This record gives sequence, structure tokens and C-alpha cells, in this order.
Amino acid sequence: AAGVEVPTYAMVAGALPADAAYAKGDIHVVTPGLIRIKLNSAKGVTLSIDGAPVEAKEVLDLELKLGVHQIKVAFDASRRGGQGLRVEVEEAPGSAGRVQVVGGK
Repeated sequence: AAGVEVPTYAMVAGALPADAAYAKGDIHVVTPGLIRIKLNSAKGVTLSIDGAPVEAKEVLDLELKLGVHQIKVAFDASRRGGQGLRVEVEEAPGSAGRVQVVGGK
């Protein structure tokens, strides 16, 4: 049904299958600063942070404020050649920023 979210689980290698339409999750920035988002490929990817569009790159450093932020990564499987999606979030090297991934329910 339209508007219904269905959970999709990552494969053992950590990538979402290519037939998933998007992934979203929350991160908690516990110390403001540069936070790094890494994609296994930016091909066919649309990225947003807290609903605001962000240019999708394979390595992206963003200055994020204290608090919880939602990351949404939509991807067009037809443009990815069957490649799944892997997203990693970490502190950018040399940054004071600290981040924690918020666990699922």
C-alpha cells in the first residue's frame, strides 16, 4: 500500500539489496563538528539530512550540530547495475565532532 514502510535488511556484507528503494536512519551528534558519510557508490543516489537535500558523494563531510539528525538515502536500482547500497557514518578525521548511530526499534 502507498505510504507504508516495509523493513529491508542488509546482507551479510553490510549492503542493502539493490531492490530496496531507500534507507533511512537517525544519528546522534554528541559533539558538534564534521561528520563523515561514506557510500559504496553515489551512482543513482539521492541523499537528504533532516529533509534537506545534500549532494551525494562517495565521501561527504558535513558540519552537523548537536542532536539527532535523520539521514535518508534513496537510490535508483536501474542506475546502479544491480549494486546494493552501503552507508557508513563516522567522525571525520581531525574533527572534534562525535556521532552515534541510533539503534532500531
